[in-house]
Amino acid sequence: MKLGATMLLQKIRDHAQGWFAYIIIGLLTIPFAVWGINYYFEGGGPLDAAVVGDSKISLQEYQRTYQQQRQRLQGMLGDSLDPTLLEGPRLKQDTLRQLIDERVLNQLTRNQRLRVSDQQLRDALLALPVFQQNGGFNKELYERLLRNQGYTIAVFEEGLRLSLATEQLRNGVVASALTTPVELEKIIALLKQQRKIQYLVMTLPQYAAKAVVEESAIQDYFKNNQDRFVHPEQVQVQFLELKLPDIAEQITVSEDELKTVYNAQMDRYGRPEERSASHILIKLSPDATQEEAHQAEAQAQKIADEIHSGSKSFDQALEEAKANTSGKLESGDL
Repeated sequence: MKLGATMLLQKIRDHAQGWFAYIIIGLLTIPFAVWGINYYFEGGGPLDAAVVGDSKISLQEYQRTYQQQRQRLQGMLGDSLDPTLLEGPRLKQDTLRQLIDERVLNQLTRNQRLRVSDQQLRDALLALPVFQQNGGFNKELYERLLRNQGYTIAVFEEGLRLSLATEQLRNGVVASALTTPVELEKIIALLKQQRKIQYLVMTLPQYAAKAVVEESAIQDYFKNNQDRFVHPEQVQVQFLELKLPDIAEQITVSEDELKTVYNAQMDRYGRPEERSASHILIKLSPDATQEEAHQAEAQAQKIADEIHSGSKSFDQALEEAKANTSGKLESGDL
């Protein structure tokens, strides 16, 4: 067996148990890469990246899977991804081993005649999140994504059917309760193993009294580790709380003192004088005659005399004037 077989055997050994593991190992007669893996990565090799039994892994399939692995790592790790991981040989080797593992399991699945029904295939397809939109399977999205990846519907669904059957095979192997004698011996050895240890207890007071430290060493250590001896800033404050109601109860002010303060600060307690006035205006056109002007003046004087004498209130005089002037009068507040 060539490159990939050893790692695959180890993986099967780790995950498979019982007679099933020996069947898988017996099938690993892989005529693969007699020139070595670097021959494929550096060019000049055949058109197939590997041959597993009667199944070939083309360079095109390998390169597509390799690019998918690169994109997956970039999406998971982002800026923290080490560029050497993408360009180094390890990712290429892991990709090829993954394809070889899949081929071996696919061949074993076919040999065991494991099948997936059309209904199982349909249920699995409808449950794939990548093809869902608005909570359900979207056929248009499904077909578009397959075209973008270079798959036909028939090829993709056949591959999915095989993957589901292979998953049945994996589950059967992993769920196997059989244990080989070699595995049993290792488990017993681990469970019954013992350790002998020796230890010495050293108390700090026992050695602190004997320790001699020079002042210069203390200063040097402090300078090099000042951040370990820094405390948050602190401040001591003394204060006296004064409450206005409590103070006011202890003060007695005479009437004379109040007047003196009021007179000295009258501008603080006074307000500007305000007056409220109303007027009655008798309108006179600009081209009025001298006689019309005398009549208007006489009417205004009459209204004023009535209000001043108290015979009529302002509102009464206003209403009467409005009735007699037929709209030639205005009134309002000033």
